[in-house]
Amino acid sequence: MIEINRKKLSKAIAKARETRCFVHMITFGHYEVTTPELRAYQVTFRLNDGKKLASCDCKAGKRDVPCYHIAAAAPLHIAVARYHTAAEGLPMAGPPDSLLQIKPPDIP
Repeated sequence: MIEINRKKLSKAIAKARETRCFVHMITFGHYEVTTPELRAYQVTFRLNDGKKLASCDCKAGKRDVPCYHIAAAAPLHIAVARYHTAAEGLPMAGPPDSLLQIKPPDIP
C-alpha cells in the first residue's frame, strides 16, 4: 500500500483530471476506476496507525507508485466520508486529506 498525501499525488491528480475516468464505489474504501479505454482497476483506501494508505491493482500501483486511478477515486471517497461524518452528527474534519482518516460506516 502507498502512504498518500496531496504532495505525493500531485502528478497523479493532474493526470486524473485529464483522463476523466469513471469511478464506482463498491463499498466504502473500495472503488472500481474505469479508464476511457474501458480498463477497470480496483482502488482501496485504508487508515493504519494514523497513516492514510491507498492501493491500486494497476502496474504503477503494484510498484507502490501513486497512480491517477487513486487520484480519481479519492474525491468520491472523501465525499462519502463527509456524508457519513455529517449524518452521524460528528464534527467535520479538517482539510480534505484528513477525511481519508474517517472510519467506514457501520453497514447493517
